[in-house]
Order: sequence, then structure tokens, then C-alpha cells
Amino acid sequence: MSGSGDGTVRIWETSPLAQRLASVRAAESMRPSAKAIVDTVFAEEPDPSVAIKRIKTNADLTPVLRQQALNMALRRSVAIRNATSDAEQ
Repeated sequence: MSGSGDGTVRIWETSPLAQRLASVRAAESMRPSAKAIVDTVFAEEPDPSVAIKRIKTNADLTPVLRQQALNMALRRSVAIRNATSDAEQ
């Protein structure tokens, strides 16, 4: 990573492109499974912080699947917070 005086930040990739693309494809292939996990956890536990903790501590998930589920859960928790905030105004 490098930065310049104009505020630009560059991230220099050190892994080969084929490896990065394989990682992206693996993550994308997990989205349907991650969505099912997030849907189930949020149906059982509507509190986003508790739901996210359950996903983080689920030992049955692979690292890639866990990360996908956490990304989705975090986006959902922001949407819930925003909806709650809008409803209160």
C-alpha cells in the first residue's frame, strides 16, 4: 500500500491474478449458502449484534463461507439500523 500527497492510496497486489480471481469466484459461489445462513440466523435472532456473533462463532462454517455470511449480515444490520432510524424520525 502506498499513499501520496494528494490523498490517493494505492494497494499493490502481491498474489497472482489467477489466484485472486479464483478467490473471488469461490466467494461468489458461496453467496446462496451464505444468504440461507443469514436468513436463518436473523429469523431466529433479530438482534443484529447477536446474529453476527453467532455467525462469527459457528465452527461449522468454512472461512470463505463465514466471511460471505458476515458481509451479508453486516449489510443487513446496517439496513435494519437505517430503517429503525428512519421510522423514529
